[in-house]
Amino acid sequence: MSVLKQQTFMNMIIDDILTREEGQTFDCKSFAIDPRGLAVTFVAMANADGGKIAVGISDRKREIEGVCSSEKHLNELLRVPYDYCNPTVKATFDLIDCTNRHGEPDKIFFFIFSRALYSTLLRVMNVM
Repeated sequence: MSVLKQQTFMNMIIDDILTREEGQTFDCKSFAIDPRGLAVTFVAMANADGGKIAVGISDRKREIEGVCSSEKHLNELLRVPYDYCNPTVKATFDLIDCTNRHGEPDKIFFFIFSRALYSTLLRVMNVM
């Protein structure tokens, strides 16, 4: 795929994320979210129909914050399905290239996961 086509494709994905209505199977979360807070959304969606979560987009204004400002926090969010969900929520993820609200190259962290076969709970020891 040419660079121009790839960039156009990424813009289409970003536009879809920014305009898609949040609901039972889709949510946007700020990159500042605490991993435990993200786990609550994971568990709720996994116990329903599965879903998609775009991290790095402000909840209220739908501005692109991006996720490149802290590799440590990004890694903490990557661990959410394993560290805070029991049983583990099987999730795939993608980092989508974007331009953040400051005009800098950045990425959005996009989780995709299926409905859980068994009820998923928050790991109580890690939530308190």
